[in-house]
Amino acid sequence: MTSTFNTAHWLTTPVAQIVTEQHRAADVFRQLGINYCCSGNIPLQEVCTHKGLRTSEVLDQLAAVCRPVLLPPNTAYNKWSLHFLADYIIHIHHGFLKTTLPQLEASLQRFAAGHVKKWPQGGQIVQSFQQLHQIAQVQMLHEESSLFPYIKQMERAQQGNEAYGRLLVKTLRKPLHEENNAALETALMALRELTTHYTVGAKACTNHTVLFRQLQELDDDLVQHKHLENNILFPRAAAIERQLMGTTEVQ
Repeated sequence: MTSTFNTAHWLTTPVAQIVTEQHRAADVFRQLGINYCCSGNIPLQEVCTHKGLRTSEVLDQLAAVCRPVLLPPNTAYNKWSLHFLADYIIHIHHGFLKTTLPQLEASLQRFAAGHVKKWPQGGQIVQSFQQLHQIAQVQMLHEESSLFPYIKQMERAQQGNEAYGRLLVKTLRKPLHEENNAALETALMALRELTTHYTVGAKACTNHTVLFRQLQELDDDLVQHKHLENNILFPRAAAIERQLMGTTEVQ
């Protein structure tokens, strides 16, 4: 897969190959009405000329969506304040899910409906994805409206040595590990199994390849998202609960 954006290369490259190299380019082509699947063997320059599009503007849009956004592998999440970590999860991971889940569900539904004979498992994949979507929505709402504000309150009480800290935990305590964590993992595992871990055959069309790469990207993000919550945010919040209660166990 091409990791950098090369203007000269992409202008002479068929649009289907561009999408194969950088699946996020599909979003730009879809918005511009460029067919990158069945008629995708035409170079980008020719497509832009035919449709009356400014190549510089198209290239700018492609560069924006295909630019890699990576954090250093040694990012010290464990040293961040819980307030900052919770906000990071909301703005980065929840933000990604809120944008990606509805768009990807619609794309899966369209593809499954148009490829019933060639993709018989499509209906099951759509159903599993819808289940994952629903679970994620419920979880994000609970975290943003209740759980994360509680964690922030606890951290403030701890940092300020507030006398009400013990009372706060006793009256407002929220379960830090919910049942729908397991439900989300089950739905994700089902999606992996149905897609053979997002593997496409040699004869798969470009749309099929794009969908599975988007699913893989979603999977990768969910793994990181849940790592930050289950292995860093929640254990540290539980430790603060114990400290505020003055015991090794929260009653």
